[in-house]
Amino acid sequence: MWPNGVLKLSAAKADTSAARYCPLFIESDVLKLSSAFVLRDNILHDTILKARHVVHGHGTILILQLCHSVNYRQLVDMAASYKVSETDMYALLGFLNRIGALQRIRTFRKWPLAVGVIVRHLQLGTHYPLLSFRRQATPRAIALATLRATTPVLLAIGVVAAMGWVAGFAPLHTIVLIALGSQLTFLLSIYVHEIMHTIVLGQQQTPINILQIGMRLGLIHPALAPRYEIVSAIAGPLVGMLLSSGIGIWAWTYHLELLGCCDFLICSLHLGSLLPLYGDGASLTKAIRERKKHETCTSDRTY
Repeated sequence: MWPNGVLKLSAAKADTSAARYCPLFIESDVLKLSSAFVLRDNILHDTILKARHVVHGHGTILILQLCHSVNYRQLVDMAASYKVSETDMYALLGFLNRIGALQRIRTFRKWPLAVGVIVRHLQLGTHYPLLSFRRQATPRAIALATLRATTPVLLAIGVVAAMGWVAGFAPLHTIVLIALGSQLTFLLSIYVHEIMHTIVLGQQQTPINILQIGMRLGLIHPALAPRYEIVSAIAGPLVGMLLSSGIGIWAWTYHLELLGCCDFLICSLHLGSLLPLYGDGASLTKAIRERKKHETCTSDRTY
């Protein structure tokens, strides 16, 4: 046990594939199982995706504790009492984090301790994976997830704006207007992007969860017919593009050309999300393939 209340990183942690997804925990953290998961008969059920994960051995006992919330120090002591190795415990927590089944509650005054540990470990070449957040997709939860996901970009805009002011690129009031306008446009466009996804999916009466890992933000829901998946994948970026381009046109109308350029850049980011690489683009490509496959099967049966 480290003096500052952080469990020492086990050397064997990196040897287990699931263990490498275990984020940093301090002993005062409270851990609990996400409400989207239920443990029955040694099987962890994902109630949203209808997936099942078999739990072996003492992992069942540890997950039962997580169902009722447990202090991390207590979880470690319980694992030790059942002779569960650190590696196995890290593997279990890493697996739960990977599928979005783990929730962490940390008091605000403990964050400086956690940040200090992360900084010291980074100096030693050790980094921790990010904690995944999985919540029911309510408007408030989407707003908080959007703010969390866009914070690095918002900070980067502020830093660039400060550098522009120091370099004498424009007067202070102009720099502030452009920075705040760009930040607000980016934040609102991402929010309406995700909200539009939920509106389209909500028409099918399907349960929706948010899954967020760092800046990666996505919606989890049961598989739908390809045509609904296509509409959902297009609707989010389309609304984000309309909002950001609309604000850009307004900015140009009032001779705020630089702000307008920033807004059009944000518009292009939404358009880029439709590229078949990840996110909406990957979902769209998969849905189109499924639709073509279904049409091919129907055609074969006809003939």
